[in-house]
Amino acid sequence: MGKKNAKKPGKTEPNTITPSSTPSPLSFKDGEVLISVHLKPGAKTTQVNSVNQDCVDISVSAPPVEGEANAHLLRFLADTLGAKKSAVRLKAGHKSRDKVVAVSGVDLDSIQEKLKIEAH
Repeated sequence: MGKKNAKKPGKTEPNTITPSSTPSPLSFKDGEVLISVHLKPGAKTTQVNSVNQDCVDISVSAPPVEGEANAHLLRFLADTLGAKKSAVRLKAGHKSRDKVVAVSGVDLDSIQEKLKIEAH
């Protein structure tokens, strides 16, 4: 039992690209770039603090009340990445500091480069 649907070692899901050499907070799935974000709401400034192997650490000045910080995060990422606001959406983590943001219409390499520049 269970062998029929078991994944073979070394196989990945279709439409999924994972980095081969180093872990990254970015992945590509179903035509969207997924960004793992650790959000710090209520900060003095809105900025990308760091990009590490697990997540992109972002502070926003909006408070974590009634989705204000989430909306601020999505606007900030759209502006930073040069994407349309409608192309940036919160995929997971609506009530958590750890979030997954989906961005369509922008390639993974350019997002990675822009985030690293923004983080200094």
